[in-house]
Amino acid sequence: IQITAFSEEQTDNIYDALRPMIDKGPLSHIIPKTGEEFIRLPNGGRIDVVTSSAKSRLGQRVTFVPQDETGIWDEQNGMVKVAHTQRRGLSGMGGRSEETTNAWDPGEQSVAQRTAESAAEDVFRFHPLPPKDLDYLVKADRAEIHRAVYLDSHWVDLDGIEAEAAEILEEDPGEAERFYGNRVVAGEAKAFDIEQYEALAKASEIKKGALVTVGFDGSLYNDATGLVVTDVETGHQHMAGVWERPKSLSPDTEWMVPVDEVDDTVDYIFKHWDVWRMYCDPPYWQEAVDRWMGKYGDDKVIAWWTNHRKKMAFALREFKTDMRPDVMSHDGSEPLVRHVGNSIRRPTNMRDEEGKFLWLIGKEGAKSPNKIDLAMCAVLSWKARGDAIAAGEPKKKKRGRLVTF
Repeated sequence: IQITAFSEEQTDNIYDALRPMIDKGPLSHIIPKTGEEFIRLPNGGRIDVVTSSAKSRLGQRVTFVPQDETGIWDEQNGMVKVAHTQRRGLSGMGGRSEETTNAWDPGEQSVAQRTAESAAEDVFRFHPLPPKDLDYLVKADRAEIHRAVYLDSHWVDLDGIEAEAAEILEEDPGEAERFYGNRVVAGEAKAFDIEQYEALAKASEIKKGALVTVGFDGSLYNDATGLVVTDVETGHQHMAGVWERPKSLSPDTEWMVPVDEVDDTVDYIFKHWDVWRMYCDPPYWQEAVDRWMGKYGDDKVIAWWTNHRKKMAFALREFKTDMRPDVMSHDGSEPLVRHVGNSIRRPTNMRDEEGKFLWLIGKEGAKSPNKIDLAMCAVLSWKARGDAIAAGEPKKKKRGRLVTF
């Protein structure tokens, strides 16, 4: 059995409930011990947890696979491949899989969407929908929708649901309707106020030798790749490089990011400024990131996985919160502003310390030509700057004393 989700927090939804059911229930006499990461079964089997960053047990024999929140499993985060691998294993063992999810965004081509739209007749689908004539933007209709969706869920506080939904509606009606109304509607809420971000543009340069942090993210073939540098002292961000597939190329024309140019730009950054940390998202660039670690030091170049959802969500929240003129500025480069403006807010079921839902960013759809990679670079560079400040940087230089005799 493989309990599978994109992140550890989501697998906990099932695994953390399963363990006490075994420990305190009738199965405890045949399963005397449940572990933090797996449970050994008396017939030689196991119950394992599998996430996007822990796929080592994929391809093994499985008889049952619960897949949680498949509405956010897509090609970009690699979870479509995970689903296909597990189903091949299930078919060989005569096993079953089960998907649980909130309503999906129809622009993302998620695993949940593919399952729902599949013509396969051996799939049981349970997706209760409220009456179509009810308008989610109307409070009275919304109350009826919630009663229909949460039917028989007596433990759900519908007043609390209404309060959360009303708050999210102000920024993203599609997200609220998917998450609480169980309706498949497109999400088009922008993650950042682009006018607010554009107003932060400033004609300023980062001085040579200044203490800086760097953010790196990208793809080798389809999406863009970029580098953003942030002045630790001033909070000014500079787009040091961007490589995007030319729009003039036909879809069947092969194109690849020129790795040597990226290497040259990274080398320039390290020679021109005093780099405190460079946070890199490794997928597709693992070999290059390893080289940079070897050349500039693994204490300077850090693999910072953006698919660690909760950590990424907090970094995004910090970037958005700090988006004000007394804290942040940027060079106003067209690609940087465009990528930040292209970023779409993606809801999660994770909450912050105040109980508010956290969110991630993504493109409008998996095949959208509107790139967001530089936005990720800016967020990673900003996160590194925050870590530098928390570590006491920039340290004040001691003033020398002139002594005369």
